[in-house]
Amino acid sequence: MEPDHLLTSIRVVCMNHPRVSALDHVLHLVDDLLFPSARLTLPRCVLFDSPRLFLRVLSALDNDANRCKFEKQQQMRLAMQAAAQRGQLWTVQLLYRRR
Repeated sequence: MEPDHLLTSIRVVCMNHPRVSALDHVLHLVDDLLFPSARLTLPRCVLFDSPRLFLRVLSALDNDANRCKFEKQQQMRLAMQAAAQRGQLWTVQLLYRRR
């Protein structure tokens, strides 16, 4: 079994057992390992046309303490432009409401 599949399985098991899911910090570490969202930008996510990926990266951007407010706004602006060009109305509406 590949490491990513194994860790994903571990994540699912952890979520389903109350004693383990209480260890929130462990679940966050496993998520960070499985989903390196710091390398993805919002404008790049628009190109994948995946709402789930976009929302995960948006959430990671919101919670990123290493990026300043202006860098976050710039990513949102660029993502809004890319989404408008690709006709992704839901993305444009979501980003417009968050500005």
